Amino acid sequence: PTDETMEDRVITFQGWILWFLESMPFQACMGLVIVANAMMIGMETDMPNEFPWKSCETVFLGFFVVELLLKLFSIGPHNFLSASGTDFAWNVFDLCVVGSGIVDMLCELTLGQSGGGMATMFRLVRLLRIMRLFRIVKYLKQLYFIAYGFVVAAQAIVWVSIVMGFILFVSSVVLARTLKDLDLDDNPNLHMVHESFGSVSKSMLTLFE
Repeated sequence: PTDETMEDRVITFQGWILWFLESMPFQACMGLVIVANAMMIGMETDMPNEFPWKSCETVFLGFFVVELLLKLFSIGPHNFLSASGTDFAWNVFDLCVVGSGIVDMLCELTLGQSGGGMATMFRLVRLLRIMRLFRIVKYLKQLYFIAYGFVVAAQAIVWVSIVMGFILFVSSVVLARTLKDLDLDDNPNLHMVHESFGSVSKSMLTLFE
């Protein structure tokens, strides 16, 4: 029998952790944790003094930190932050979200209830916790497809807006050049036309409306 080296054992252990992180039960569990964390943030917002929310937040943060550390260990820091990786965007997002939670906890421990600019920064950091809710898209493929569809639709809307803006500008130039030289004394109603199409900016606004 061949002796299994320590390096082989580490590689096998890393592979097992990666399989565990990508398994359906773990994905479902993390999805439930994210939803529960979002509900807790909502209840904390409405009832800040009714429950020890800080302890619950520490527990949720612990879940996310452990998950992040396990993934870092299973694939390595280099692969985790590799721009060529398929999960690069999600990895950076997870790192930012978990990092903001750690900053939130450190701010609370070091700054406490200080006032002024520090208090404002503290509130802004705490607001970043709600970004964790978007991590649910990573674990529910249907939501991922919907989110991807929104991104594609947004890109299409941008190009459609550019084309429509170009058409609007050309039409406004034609109308402004055609109507601005009309003799207003011949017809009093032309005053309204001149007010609406007397310049390119007025024409664009009128056509847009």
